[in-house]
Amino acid sequence: MVILLSTVLVAAAPSSIAFAAAQPGKSHSAGKDSATSPWAMVNSPERARAVAPSGITMTVVKKMASGTRITQAEVLPANAKAPADEYLIPVNAKAAAGISDLYEGFRVRPNGWSDVASLTFSFSKPVRNPRLHVAGTGGASADKSGNREDYWPGLRMAQGGAGSPTFTKVAGFPGFEVSPRVIAPAAVGPEQETTCGVVYMCGTAQVNGMISSFTLDLLARNVRRGLPAGDPFVWGVFRVTFEEDASDAPASYGAATHSISALSIGADVTADIPNTISFTPRGVPADVDDGAADVLPEGTLRAQQGHQIRMPVPMRSASAAVLAGWIDFNGDGAFQPSERASVSAPAGSSRPVLTWTTPRAVKYGTSWVRLRAAATPETLATPSGWAATGEVEDYRVTLGR
Repeated sequence: MVILLSTVLVAAAPSSIAFAAAQPGKSHSAGKDSATSPWAMVNSPERARAVAPSGITMTVVKKMASGTRITQAEVLPANAKAPADEYLIPVNAKAAAGISDLYEGFRVRPNGWSDVASLTFSFSKPVRNPRLHVAGTGGASADKSGNREDYWPGLRMAQGGAGSPTFTKVAGFPGFEVSPRVIAPAAVGPEQETTCGVVYMCGTAQVNGMISSFTLDLLARNVRRGLPAGDPFVWGVFRVTFEEDASDAPASYGAATHSISALSIGADVTADIPNTISFTPRGVPADVDDGAADVLPEGTLRAQQGHQIRMPVPMRSASAAVLAGWIDFNGDGAFQPSERASVSAPAGSSRPVLTWTTPRAVKYGTSWVRLRAAATPETLATPSGWAATGEVEDYRVTLGR
């Protein structure tokens, strides 16, 4: 039977009740929540909290539909060696920490849709185009008499007025259709086997826009064969990853990686390395979004000993920010603390000016400049490392007299 996306899953959002408490006798696991964990995660029946390597904190608040309870709230621990998954992009998205929740007790409409829960994902800083990775979401049960019930999942983006987030399919979702508001089965029916695309949902969807939070309604489509076959249940398995901007100077300068936010050097920023995630900052061989024509139109800096170098840098930011820059004056292939300059930048579009005094030990010829923009100054204390906001840009320059 074909599911018409225009008429299914557009009912009112699931009714909300107080946060569910942990079920007696049931267990839930918690991941490490510390600064030393590569992708910290904790999870409970009421909420989950994750800290990505860049420092972005994600909170997931779970509100149950009438009758629903979470009987298992598990952490999928971060695993840098996770294998590639054909249904996800980044292909190693399962390396990220995630949540796996078992929803039970929701009110079943035989061969119809049921509300299960609403999940609100919130971020400590606005993030651009976060990716939602779904794996093994759904449920199926059978009894000894041959009765069987499948629970095909559906995801509906809750609407909050103009500019509300929408979905775009990135990868996977066999057997399902992705529209701007809904991810739902293309067709349902009695099945002999279950796998990705048959009862269970697996795939990556982009949540479009600059996102501070978004809410998903989780629903279940019952397909009953025979009589009821036990208590209803659905697994909900989710991970979220973020766009990144990476440095591209030679490796000796150290790698810097920023999660892309509403802060950029120049008018916009292009995501780097979209097909994999990493637990450590990483660089790229070349960056097509360096904006060198705006910052260094001639590619040359006049570096006379004892004289100032003034560099206006175009920036765009939704709030006040900080810009830092390093010039490798002595040509040693590293950015030294003494080679750093910084300046505050107001909200909106601006051209803050970085100022250096050329040292006596300047080495003329080819060198490198690194610029980093972020929301907070402590993020930019060093030329390498993670940042939860902003952008990094590297430029090959000529130091001349």
